[in-house]
Amino acid sequence: RVAVMRDGRVVQIGTAAELYGRPADVFVAAFIGESNLLPVKVTAILGHTVEAEVPALARRVTAAALPRPTVGGPAKLLIRPGHPGLEP
Repeated sequence: RVAVMRDGRVVQIGTAAELYGRPADVFVAAFIGESNLLPVKVTAILGHTVEAEVPALARRVTAAALPRPTVGGPAKLLIRPGHPGLEP
């Protein structure tokens, strides 16, 4: 198990794979490996995933969401090197 701390507080605890694949926030995503974070607008919440508009890609995506965003609100899409690409 690994703990990521920020300003003396634990931000997330988990295995290295959990921290890399499902970071709790932008800080953990940036701290654990390379990542691209794209701004998105949440259009729907579907269980533990969201649908979002990605202006930089001019398309919609469905992705896991942590923490839970609000419909119509801003969020970030995390894309890691080595993850499957976005289909055209």
